[in-house]
Amino acid sequence: MINGCSDLFVEVFGERGRHARSAVGMSSLPGGIPVEIEAIVAVK
Repeated sequence: MINGCSDLFVEVFGERGRHARSAVGMSSLPGGIPVEIEAIVAVK
């Protein structure tokens, strides 16, 4: 799942979509969601 998000960022934003990322393991997330993706972006 997380690779899919990274691929989407690059597809949408091109080379500017390449980014650093980290992953944190949890036994469960609220609402039964399988993945949580958080992004900090700058719009210029």
